[in-house]
Amino acid sequence: MYIYIYIYIYIYIVYASIDRIINPQNPDAYWMLSISFLGIALNGIGVWKLKSGKSMNKQVMMIHLLEDALGWVVVLVGSIVMLLFDVPILDPILAIVINLTVLVFAMHKLVQALKILLQKVPKNINLPELRQKILCRDKVKDVEHLHIWSLTEGKAVVTVHVIVSDIRLLSDASAIKGQIHVILSDIDTDHINIDLKSSDR
Repeated sequence: MYIYIYIYIYIYIVYASIDRIINPQNPDAYWMLSISFLGIALNGIGVWKLKSGKSMNKQVMMIHLLEDALGWVVVLVGSIVMLLFDVPILDPILAIVINLTVLVFAMHKLVQALKILLQKVPKNINLPELRQKILCRDKVKDVEHLHIWSLTEGKAVVTVHVIVSDIRLLSDASAIKGQIHVILSDIDTDHINIDLKSSDR
């Protein structure tokens, strides 16, 4: 819902900016200069507070604030130029550039969020290769339902059902799980669930 509102706002700003290019109007450069300092300060404080966040939400918020801060830097530079030179079309041109840049970043983050929601396998993980490595372990007969997906950006969840034979002691089960954990150790995981099933039953 919110993404549609943002896209509508971006489109409207671009449309209004194009109209301002066709029909130039002198903006209040002094007001732009004053408000840009406030925008840079407030967004800069927000970025500083969120920079250590690891979750997707905090990263998205930090990037959004950083984009805003950079946008206000552009407004600051633009207002100084307009105070020195008579270039009224600079204001709508900057508005178009800033909004298109923010839109590109927003769509990039939207794609990342959709990959997490759809439980897409991270691009650096080779499922068939991992499955084969597990099958090569002693007493492993089959591997079922090997699933790996991103819970948060950079953190994966792993679930796997492993069919084993000749498991009589708890220590044997622990040893097999330990071997599988070693195989999965190269993956930055948030949670691993290994379910062992005996083929003798």
